Amino acid sequence: MLVKKSIKTNKWIYKFVIAIFICNCLSFVVYEKSEGLTLTFDYQKTTPLLHPPYVSCVINDPTDPLSTKGVGLTIKENNLDIDVSDFSVALESDHEEIISSKTIHVEKSNGAAFVIMHPLSVGYATIKITVTTKKSSASLLLYVAASKANAGFEHTYWHTSMADASAAIAIDNQFMFVADDEKNQIGLFNRFQSGAPIYTYKYENFLNLEDGEEGNYKEIDCEAAVRSPFDSNKIYWLGSMSNGGKSDKVEKNRNCLFCTKTLGSNENATLTFNGSVKTLRKDILKWGDHYGYELSKAGEAGQNPKALDGFNIEGMCFAPNHTTLYIGCRAPLVPTKNKTKALIIPVLNFEKWFNNGNPVSTLKIDEPIELDLHGKGIRDMIQLHDGSYVIIAGMSNEQNNSELYQWSGLPNEIPILLSTNNLNTINPEAIVEVLNNDDTKKEFQLISDNGKNIYYLDDVKAKYLQPEYKKFRSDIISVGQ
Repeated sequence: MLVKKSIKTNKWIYKFVIAIFICNCLSFVVYEKSEGLTLTFDYQKTTPLLHPPYVSCVINDPTDPLSTKGVGLTIKENNLDIDVSDFSVALESDHEEIISSKTIHVEKSNGAAFVIMHPLSVGYATIKITVTTKKSSASLLLYVAASKANAGFEHTYWHTSMADASAAIAIDNQFMFVADDEKNQIGLFNRFQSGAPIYTYKYENFLNLEDGEEGNYKEIDCEAAVRSPFDSNKIYWLGSMSNGGKSDKVEKNRNCLFCTKTLGSNENATLTFNGSVKTLRKDILKWGDHYGYELSKAGEAGQNPKALDGFNIEGMCFAPNHTTLYIGCRAPLVPTKNKTKALIIPVLNFEKWFNNGNPVSTLKIDEPIELDLHGKGIRDMIQLHDGSYVIIAGMSNEQNNSELYQWSGLPNEIPILLSTNNLNTINPEAIVEVLNNDDTKKEFQLISDNGKNIYYLDDVKAKYLQPEYKKFRSDIISVGQ
């Protein structure tokens, strides 16, 4: 009897709870219908450099979009704009030491508001934004992650939504495409503005990849890019061809060489797919063995790609003849018994061979080029508008010890070390030229891979953060011989 009574009592409790829940729901519906106050993020008015409710910012960054442009809000009552005099905006920070409510500025207009804030210290803060009218109030939460500047160069920009920047192509002197070597995507960034990409191109579904599945393919590890000298809209992108993972196994997806075509210009530039091949690694290893570099051994499973005798591609540019493609190795250093020089692989008649991803002839690779970069490999290389070349030289391992060299592009000529700021504090993996009206001043923009950086004092590497909190840096530097 006690059991039955308990069951009966529980049924009444259950019905009572359900009744309260239904009443609350009805009350909520009536309240929304009678008051009708809505508060939402306005993605049309908010700069595309920010993607609320999650936003990242940098302390004392003069181009930080949260500090200079702000987040837009749409405020409506019964689907109508509210007069600016009929509502108030209150802001509350759960970490005043990171973002103080006193450093948050609100600009009101009819049916809208902009919220601009300045971070004070490193970490995370949740900002509660509350709009109140005579009849009701509504709230939104903005989740902010603030990092410090760590500058040290003439200008530093912090580009978000990507941490593992690895290859870059300047569209013009204002915008650039940047590849993420872990996420199989390319972003269009404002070169002189911190913040998120204006446009993102995800290319993996076009490559017929073998390792992974749609939405979860293993990385291409895109590390090099070059524009066609004959069609400025064509850009070639190349995977590292390196081993990967804890066991340094051969990663098939990394053998991709693919081409995109650019549509539009400036901030309206987009990319379309224009063919790919996956056989280049096999041909390069065979070529290297012929010249005594033991590249097949360097690229076999279990070999560390970042060792002096590993195999790892990171640079690509066209030779002075505009038909030969130079492919630069981060590793190995050569020759085999005295690993002191960087290796360049010259692919003859490259574009004719590639043929939009449908090779029509046997690949031909010319004699190797060995460059003395003082014991460093090639992290990137570009041809400048005056025809000369600049190479980022870096260690094959993870040590930050990069240098810049100027080179004629001719195999028998020696690269010249350029005088720069100390580059040991950054990890440059790509370089683009900065054009200016001063012929006596050469400037470059160095793009760093910051995937292993810890930005927010939480011991989480940048590559593992949610996209809006990821960031990489680019630095403007002047050089001299």
